[in-house]
Amino acid sequence: MFISIHLSKLRSWLLLILLMLNLLLIALLCYPILVDPSTSQTDVQHPYSVSHVELPILMYHDILKSPARQQPYVISPAKLEQDLIFLCDNGYQTVVTQDIVAFVEYGEPLPSKPIMITFDDGYFNNVFYAEPLLKKYQMRAVIFVVGAYCERAVKEGEENPNYSYIQWDRLSQMAEGGIWDIQCHSWNLHAVSGGRMGVQKRSSQSESQYLDALHCDFAQITDKLTEITGSPPLAFAYPYGAMSEQADDVLKELGYKVTVCSNHGKSTLIYGQPETLFRLRRLARVNNRSARSLLTP
Repeated sequence: MFISIHLSKLRSWLLLILLMLNLLLIALLCYPILVDPSTSQTDVQHPYSVSHVELPILMYHDILKSPARQQPYVISPAKLEQDLIFLCDNGYQTVVTQDIVAFVEYGEPLPSKPIMITFDDGYFNNVFYAEPLLKKYQMRAVIFVVGAYCERAVKEGEENPNYSYIQWDRLSQMAEGGIWDIQCHSWNLHAVSGGRMGVQKRSSQSESQYLDALHCDFAQITDKLTEITGSPPLAFAYPYGAMSEQADDVLKELGYKVTVCSNHGKSTLIYGQPETLFRLRRLARVNNRSARSLLTP
């Protein structure tokens, strides 16, 4: 009887071991179906099918009617309208700062052919000539303003498309209008002086002096734009396209998530990789280079 009981327990243990082996085998067979080992972790977590997006960014400056005022970085309202018609006819849809941040950080989908339209410096003629056209073609644009220029416009007290910059009150109205995404172009670093271009370091500055100067300038424009628009700016356009690692660090400390430069080309945004939002390239819309020529291979 003792031998019989012992054999019975042994059979039970063997059956249990066989059952566990079968379960393990089933799990191994199902694993390739549940998780494709060739798929990256980013792709597995992405809620949509697209994790990489190519983003062309058009860079505009002055918009002026007078033929005598046409220069490399000055185009007419008629040429701007031709650009917008081309974009519409070819399926492009405009995106702004919040859209590209939401894609990279949260996987929010972008249009199939996204494009960002940007205006640098904060000229009043952007509002006077470009805003009606953007509204007509149901587009949005990013405008990068220089705080010191807005202050000067307030003191001058004029809104003339031939020479004025945007005043703070007008900027506040623009923020509420839904067409403009108002972002930062520095408080007063849009200059070449003392051996410095834009945000770059002067040879006479120590490292600590340089960092203090950057923080002071960026914090001043950040606070003012937050006051004017009701939300902190997230994007910074480097004056003259001049960049520095220290400036990147200070901007990140202040909450900026996007920077754009003047290097020619398109950029690729990658879901889950916030560094792809920094130093975005742009396509300079100079007088003799239409949007069609910039975007058509």
